[in-house]
Amino acid sequence: MHENDDAPETRNPAGAAPEHVRLDDSGDAVARDEASLAGAALPALIAYIDRERTFRFVSAAYEIWFERPRSEIMGTSVAEVFGQADFAVMAPELDKALAGEAVSFEMDLHIGGERPTQVSFTLVPDATAAGEIAGVYSTIWDVSASKRMESALSESEARCRLALDAGGMGLWMLNRAEGEATWDKRQSQLLGDVPNERRRTVEEFFSYVHPDDADDLKRRLDAPDGERIDFAHEFRVCLPNGAVRWLASRGVVAGEGGGKVTAVSYDITGQKQAEVQRQENEERFRLAIDAGRMGIWDWNLKTDLVRLEGHEAALWGWPNDVMEVPIGRFFDVVHPEDVQRVRDSVDRGDLFDRTVATEFRVLHPDGDVRWLLARGRVQCDEQGRARAMVGVHVDLTERRRIEEALRRSKERYRTTFDNMAVGMAHIGRDGAWLRVNRRLCDLLGCAHDDLLRLAMLDVVHPEDRALCQDELLPAGAGFEASGPRQVELRLVHRSGRIVWASVSVAPAVNGGEPEPEYGIAVLQDVSERKEAEDALRQSEGERRLALDAASLGTFRLDLVGSGIHCDERCRHIFGFAPEQEILADAFRQRIHVDDHERFSELLAAVARPDGDGEFDLETRITLPDRGTCWVMIRGQVVRHRDHGGKETAHLVGAVLDITERKQAEQQRERLVAELSHRVKNTLATVQSIAARTLMSSADADAFRAAFEGRIRALAQSHSLLADSRWLGAGLARLVRAEMMPYDDWRGDRLAIDGPDLMLKPRAALSLGMILHELATNAAKYGALLAPSGHVSVRWRVDADVERRLVLTWREQGGPAVVEPSHQGFGRVMIERGLMHELRGNAAMSFLPDGLHCVLTIPLAEVVADP
Repeated sequence: MHENDDAPETRNPAGAAPEHVRLDDSGDAVARDEASLAGAALPALIAYIDRERTFRFVSAAYEIWFERPRSEIMGTSVAEVFGQADFAVMAPELDKALAGEAVSFEMDLHIGGERPTQVSFTLVPDATAAGEIAGVYSTIWDVSASKRMESALSESEARCRLALDAGGMGLWMLNRAEGEATWDKRQSQLLGDVPNERRRTVEEFFSYVHPDDADDLKRRLDAPDGERIDFAHEFRVCLPNGAVRWLASRGVVAGEGGGKVTAVSYDITGQKQAEVQRQENEERFRLAIDAGRMGIWDWNLKTDLVRLEGHEAALWGWPNDVMEVPIGRFFDVVHPEDVQRVRDSVDRGDLFDRTVATEFRVLHPDGDVRWLLARGRVQCDEQGRARAMVGVHVDLTERRRIEEALRRSKERYRTTFDNMAVGMAHIGRDGAWLRVNRRLCDLLGCAHDDLLRLAMLDVVHPEDRALCQDELLPAGAGFEASGPRQVELRLVHRSGRIVWASVSVAPAVNGGEPEPEYGIAVLQDVSERKEAEDALRQSEGERRLALDAASLGTFRLDLVGSGIHCDERCRHIFGFAPEQEILADAFRQRIHVDDHERFSELLAAVARPDGDGEFDLETRITLPDRGTCWVMIRGQVVRHRDHGGKETAHLVGAVLDITERKQAEQQRERLVAELSHRVKNTLATVQSIAARTLMSSADADAFRAAFEGRIRALAQSHSLLADSRWLGAGLARLVRAEMMPYDDWRGDRLAIDGPDLMLKPRAALSLGMILHELATNAAKYGALLAPSGHVSVRWRVDADVERRLVLTWREQGGPAVVEPSHQGFGRVMIERGLMHELRGNAAMSFLPDGLHCVLTIPLAEVVADP
């Protein structure tokens, strides 16, 4: 505002046409003062207030007035929106309206700014069919401008009266020929308190006139010479403070001397602003009617003619140029099922001072059915007789369609809820069952009403209640609207048995409420699945135990791609780390190079669709830390086709480390070959011993004794070799075995000493026979024949040039020794057999005190691991 208050401040609450108003049973409602709809053109704030004094619907103008979103205002109390101070003023009137009385009143609203806004309230009760007051339709009109205009007009009239009485109107005079101008104090005030003590110029006077109005004012002040004209004109002046003021001037123009003007002026700024405001309000009203596609009707009860405005004709399916129709034409279009109800609502026998409100259907010429809301109010003459009814029609078709869709949706939900194959329930904030379906009752073995008397935790196993409370039920005052939550827990059937269930709870979204009132629970019986999982885990455990016991590893090889999955045992067999990523190429690279071709051919054969898919192979693998190992791989090809028709093929199988078995087989083969060789050699040896013994024996008894002794020596060596599985025999044990029969109870006839060497089988047999011949000879002719005689057997390993075994046989204390005149079989076998079998030599000395024999043999010929 400027320093003076002549130009009233205005408010534009809407800024544009209000949004299309839809009235529905959720509380959104629009009310209009019908008389105002017919004649006034002021902007309105439209709302519906329920009995709890809470806004259920507000028009778009509320957003601009209160600078809050409509969604935030709706659901908020009137007191909170308007403030306690203003609500205290309007509360008694609101109480009257909620009691059934239509009221109108004016008051000041303090909505921002430094000065209150003057408004006019209209509160119309909303009565149900049963006569109960469901709420109030509220309309607020901004009357600040009109009030200020009235005040300005009153002040103007007072000033006029004072001017007329005391010359208080602004007086100004122009002498255009002389270029002089004068004005009085009041005119000075009208021009913005410009000085008036001295004469001014015409040019200076026009400098105060608004540039857009100066030329027009000059033309109106022109008069032909010798003529006198009266003029009346309105123009604007620019005040020093930047404000603009409208002035109305009346005066006389004399044409002599170029024109002399004498005129008075008064301020009409308030009137002009009121006119602008009125035009703007009319435009807003037209926009509101267009945006809401509302129709305005004015029914003359005397002529039964109805005047149509806005979209009224289109709402009834008539051309837009239809401006007035008889009342009967309306009833011709109303749906036959609704005609009587509409007639009853406008029965003129009961029209006095009441409001009409009804919803009905109309049939358009094209067959379209539209729902309309009719609201009107009776207007009476001075005698109180009803003379007219004025109101509005609003198209409710879309709202009705939404309501019907909502009803059908609710019906479908109710049917689906009750007939779901899984348990469903609504759960309150306290965890109580609010609604349950038949399947949930069957799942828990409870009757419907009995289950509704319980809470969810009452049917949860005690050990799972903490999980249910933490994961599913709301913490604090309500459900968190963060999406569904799901857990698996145990429920207790009425019979006491345990029912495993997958339970999910989601907050119920209800009309954008910030806090869901309840949750929707879905409970599915998963007992069979749990039992299957337990059985599967047990089976898997047993399978794993069996695989571990059999040292079997399992694998799954992708025959199309490059992937392979191995269990821990399979990884160990093929030398892969537990967490190492394995590709099929790495798996194949472990196959021994000599077995690659056979492995690849068999793998390609089982991968063919026409093959039997069985894979069975024993192959070698090469490991970085264990060298070459043997494995047995057995598997079966499994094929699968996905939804897109793409086929996959995997070789699923087991692998077993058979390295030890292969080594045993190889050892067995070697032993069989060795046994065959040794049997042949033994038979040849026995044949040779028999022949030689027979040649050197005097008679059969001598032959038998010698032959049996030599066979026993051979058997003794064989026994020692058999104990070691023919891997060899210890030299010390061999010597003791051959000499033990000749020792006495004192144990001082024999002296045996030397390192314990492991002899090769062939060397053990040869040395055993040689020791037998030496011992037999000593017992028959040498030291062991005499009670005081003794024998020493000593051996060592010499490493002078070639490592050699040197075994010394020394007899002492026996009969005098004389070198025999001919070589017997024993000597021949010792000397020739040693040289032939072991590439050694024997040096025999027949000393007087006893035989001295030295056997020298390359160590590599006699020792298994020299």
